[in-house]
Amino acid sequence: MTTNIASFVLAALLEIAGCFAFWLWLRRGASPFVVVLGVASLVAFAVALTRGMT
Repeated sequence: MTTNIASFVLAALLEIAGCFAFWLWLRRGASPFVVVLGVASLVAFAVALTRGMT
């Protein structure tokens, strides 16, 4: 149970980081490299979320 909670917390943090990266790029004019980090974060989010449901 603790592992599931930890994986959902990790998934939530990764989703927030990925969305924040896109926001930085669109609204604040951050480097396109930030988008690459955001995509990586959202991919890790999907992996963490599916691992937590098993």
